[in-house]
This record gives sequence, structure tokens and C-alpha cells, in this order.
Amino acid sequence: MDCAESTALDRREISSSTLEKLRTTILKQFASASYQDVGIRQICNDAGVSPKTVYKYFGNKDEMLFACVRGDLEALHQRCLNAASEQTNPGEQLDAFFDCWCEFYFSHRDVAAIIFLTIPQRYWVGERSFVQASLHQLAETMLIEGQQARLVTNDIDTDLLREFIVGLAHRAMIRFLNDANTSPSEIKRSLKTAIRRLVSA
Repeated sequence: MDCAESTALDRREISSSTLEKLRTTILKQFASASYQDVGIRQICNDAGVSPKTVYKYFGNKDEMLFACVRGDLEALHQRCLNAASEQTNPGEQLDAFFDCWCEFYFSHRDVAAIIFLTIPQRYWVGERSFVQASLHQLAETMLIEGQQARLVTNDIDTDLLREFIVGLAHRAMIRFLNDANTSPSEIKRSLKTAIRRLVSA
């Protein structure tokens, strides 16, 4: 669990095994309930730690949740970066990016539920936009390069185009999480087709 952004907090009272148990408990509870319904006391009871220890380590509920998923998002960013870098055509880069993006969340359902269903939407457009900032920046870079090569439409501002793609991706993942009758492979295929059509020059 990466908690480097809270270095002023005292973390000496949590062992690595307890910390991993706490992380697993946090994932399970936030993935199965709405943000406001998850309480620190219940998490502490299930993980076998005291609220005082959790508050000393994380500071608050928000930091606890974001610290829990930050490592997963960093791993996702690196995987998407590696996948995209193996391609030279911007369209193929986007395909590779979303192949990797979809497969990651398909295989990390609890993390997907937290990112797309649990975290309040204000965090995507406000102070917590850093949660997936590196992924958004990577996508925007590919779009800019595609526009420069005249392979991606110039009719839509790059920042808006990225926002539209993010919106498509978020809705696709919500469909995956909420509709058991839709296959992940079909969601991925449809998402990639929609993005290709949206960005096509």
C-alpha cells in the first residue's frame, strides 16, 4: 500500500501483515457499499485494528481509501504505458491502451467497483482528480500526437476529446459492474469501436 503522501503521520504501529489485512478489508467494504455507508469502526473491527491507529496512519477516511487503491492505479498506468509504447500508430496505441485498461479492471473487480461506483463523482472533477491523472495525461498525449499526425480528429479540442473518451470508458465499466448479462469481451470491443469512431479523422 503506497501512503507516501502522508509522511507526517505516525505509521509505526501497523505491521505489514496487519496493513495488508486492513487493505483487503477496505477493498471489500468499499466495493460492496456506498461511500457514505462505510464506517471506519466497522473496518477496524473486521481488520482487528483500533480506530486510533488507523487515524494516526491515514489521517481520515478519504486518505485511507485513496491509499488503498493508489498502488493499483500506479500499476495500471505502467501497464497501459507499456502496452501503448509497443505501438506506433496513435489509433493502435489507443486500442492497446484500452485493451490493457479493460483487462485490468475486469480482473480487479473490487478496485473497479471502488473507482467507478464508490468514489463520489466530485473527486473526478475536483481536488481528487489526481487519482487517475497519470492515465488521463497518457491518453491526452496519444490524442495530441494523433492530431499532429492527422490521424485523430482536429474538430474537437484535445482536452474535451479526452473527457468524452473518459466518459465512454467510465460508462462501459459501470455496465460491466452492473449488468451480469453483458460479457466483458463485448464491453471491451464496443468501447474500442466507439472510441475509434469518436477520434477518427
